[in-house]
Amino acid sequence: MSIYKRRQREIEELRNTILAHTTQIIAQDGYTGFSIRRLALSIDYSPRTIYLYFKDKEAILLALVEEAYAQTLLHRESHLLSLNPIERVRIQLRNHFHNALAHPEHYRVIVDILNRDGFIPGPRQLELESLVRQDVAFIKAWNPDNLLDVALHALFATIRGLSMHLVSHRDVYDIKQLASMIEIYVDWITNWLSS
Repeated sequence: MSIYKRRQREIEELRNTILAHTTQIIAQDGYTGFSIRRLALSIDYSPRTIYLYFKDKEAILLALVEEAYAQTLLHRESHLLSLNPIERVRIQLRNHFHNALAHPEHYRVIVDILNRDGFIPGPRQLELESLVRQDVAFIKAWNPDNLLDVALHALFATIRGLSMHLVSHRDVYDIKQLASMIEIYVDWITNWLSS
């Protein structure tokens, strides 16, 4: 392996370490418990090193959200494109809930960041929301107008709300109950979209 490739790999590994420790700190102590200094202590690097990777705390938070949306976009690729929009929405909803349940702390952190005052979405989040917007507009035969915007905000809010409920109460429900709630919700949303 060349020196350049090794250095690139090390850069990527440290970046991932920074993001993973950020998630742990926020999951444990909330956003208010997160600071660059605390992160530096957690990863055993100086704050200056972190600033080489991210210009500030907000850049780290945006990177966390962007990574989550990048993963979602990856799952949306190829095989979903050949499906009709309703089936695409069904699969994406199921994937969203299963991902939230598989990574509950990470999901909580992402939703907390998204709900912060003044949060500005990044390009991957905007790309995914645009793709969902196109699917919903196609299914409902709506032109992109205020009604579509309101419907999308309601859709995203209910998805995050149910996901947070499932994540927070995953020990209360058994696997069958969780699967049943997810399917009821998926049916409800896709029936509404189809009507």
